[in-house]
Amino acid sequence: MTGKKKNKITFSHHDLSKILACPSCHGTLSFSRNLLVCSQCKIKYPIKDGVPIMLVKESKY
Repeated sequence: MTGKKKNKITFSHHDLSKILACPSCHGTLSFSRNLLVCSQCKIKYPIKDGVPIMLVKESKY
């Protein structure tokens, strides 16, 4: 190894809520436990191991 440290990029929930949108209706998302919830169509997207799963077919209506 060369002794260089890898840069690790981290985001807070607040940061992510500014850049993510609902893939179904493009509404704003908010965090609720281990879910992202669309404020417009109310679809709930799971967060697994810290990663938002933004697939409509894996969402909960």
